[in-house]
Amino acid sequence: MESANQDLMSELTAINEYLWNNPELAFEEYKAHDCLTDFLEKSGFNVTKNYILKTGFKAEFGSGQPHAVVFSEFDALPGLGHACGHNLIAIVGIYTFVVAARLLKERNISGKLTLLGSPAEEGGGGKEIMIKAGAINNADFAVMAHPNFLNAVYPKLVARQSLTANFKGFSCHATRPWNGRNALDAAVLAYTNCNALRHAMKPNWRMHGIFSKGGEKPNIVPSEAELYFYVRAPTGSELTILTEKIEKCFEAAASALECDVEVTHISLYQNVITNAIIAKVFSKYYIESGEQLFDEVTHPYMGGSTDFGNVTHTIPGIHPYFDIRTDSIPHSLYQREILFQLEMGQYSDEYFDANIKNNFLIGYYQGCIEQGQQLRLSPEKHLERDIFVFRAYIAQKKYTVVLDEISKSSPPALQAVRQYAQYLHSSSKSIVLDELKSKMQSFDAANDVVMLMAASIFYHEQEYEDALRCLHQSSNLECMGLSVKIYMALDRLDLAAKEIKNMIDIDEDATVTQLTMASFCIAKGGSKLKEAFDIFQEMVDKYCSTPLLLNGMAVSCIHQGKMDMAVEYLKEALDKDPNHPETLINLIVASHHIGKTEVVGRYYSQLKDSHPNHPYIKDCTQKEADFDRACAALSVNA
Repeated sequence: MESANQDLMSELTAINEYLWNNPELAFEEYKAHDCLTDFLEKSGFNVTKNYILKTGFKAEFGSGQPHAVVFSEFDALPGLGHACGHNLIAIVGIYTFVVAARLLKERNISGKLTLLGSPAEEGGGGKEIMIKAGAINNADFAVMAHPNFLNAVYPKLVARQSLTANFKGFSCHATRPWNGRNALDAAVLAYTNCNALRHAMKPNWRMHGIFSKGGEKPNIVPSEAELYFYVRAPTGSELTILTEKIEKCFEAAASALECDVEVTHISLYQNVITNAIIAKVFSKYYIESGEQLFDEVTHPYMGGSTDFGNVTHTIPGIHPYFDIRTDSIPHSLYQREILFQLEMGQYSDEYFDANIKNNFLIGYYQGCIEQGQQLRLSPEKHLERDIFVFRAYIAQKKYTVVLDEISKSSPPALQAVRQYAQYLHSSSKSIVLDELKSKMQSFDAANDVVMLMAASIFYHEQEYEDALRCLHQSSNLECMGLSVKIYMALDRLDLAAKEIKNMIDIDEDATVTQLTMASFCIAKGGSKLKEAFDIFQEMVDKYCSTPLLLNGMAVSCIHQGKMDMAVEYLKEALDKDPNHPETLINLIVASHHIGKTEVVGRYYSQLKDSHPNHPYIKDCTQKEADFDRACAALSVNA
């Protein structure tokens, strides 16, 4: 059996490369259909080609109950090819089906297996079409698996409604626009309305839209324009609420421009309901294979949507993720390229910043560690990788890992990281501080990591002058970002603004620059608060939600007086890290403001238990002692 399975993998690897090199769009997967069905027929299975859809297929083995259905997808994305990895989904489905059939036959187990090749997952809703045609009527459960940057059995795959809003006006020459009704203006206003709606949306609601029609020529007032939108929410009921709000945005814009609008619901993808019994069995064998699983609580971001959700609303099923050792952005040229490199066994140095460095900067420390272990980098990148991975361990307060693994023979940059861990871990911080000061003269000022770690220790000690002395010559963005932080602590926003300008001149779009700008905007307050919120929101949408980013959004809301919204973001942050100190502190503040005094003490006790030496706790303890002394003095005087 093992030898046969290895031969199967060799054949499927060749098929995988063929699919990769021949990407086809939804409902047009003719080469994939023929390639996959020819293989299945050659392997001796009963195959129905062009099943329900022209590029759909069905393969069967066995009879009776239980009846399991395995799904394979194989459509690609416009302009991006297999950036979502449906080539891998195709061969994983076939491998599962073939190996399971061999086991049933070898062990004389009764039951039926069906492999369904389902076209058009990317927007076409192929599975829903097949469901309505009766493809899974007699099945007991269904399975499929999707590539990702982690292994998960309970992915958060949400409901999605795709829709169009078609605006109709009437044309005239653009030199006399008052004679017409501009449908494009109505569509633009509708899009703007939807953007304004974002501030009234829950943190786990999403919408994305494009202009699919916008006129023919610039000198003709457009009589027709169209928006194409995806609307997402965790459940179908929430999706209905959000969709209705968006339709009102469309209707209001049409009314304002005296145009007509017709909204068409194209396809509905239900949220995935993971069957706990099947998931438990799957998890058991997956862990036994040596893989590490992440549950839905650990999972750091809200996932996308899939028409497999419709399957799980019909029969029990699971849709696990399998780790392909990347943290790439789905549906992007970036993911397409990294998938190609993984398949070809090439180095992925160009993805270091996004997979390791960026994860650290946005506070996704576990992702930084995992990608540091998994991403295939050239030897020249190993030191930089180790620096960020060990710093991620420090951020998780796993100081012993750093102290044990960085040796005295390690490069100076790692020695500096170790000293920072030693300082944070030590109960006698003054000893580490004295040692640092004694070595300052021998430090290489050109080594940004050494100077950054030294400055970080001085920053913790509030010895800002020494910290700035370490940083002032550096053009490293992280060093400059810490300088801005120090200037803000000194209430020198003028100097902070100058340093931010220098950072923008170097790289305005860098993550550390954007995060520093957001923090500065909060410090400035007023109209800058919305700018700060938008930066954090864009980071969440672009990468993933982390306690760091969610706290940034929450603090922006607190300063704007939007306490209820702040609490929503903070609760989401608390779900990701129940002991995150900034989350607990901000919850204390926001809860006070909205009058939920009953939970304030709970959050304070939780913070005190998990971080007894936090400056906030020390400050509160000192104030409590001062208050008690004042009360005692007044009592005596009375």
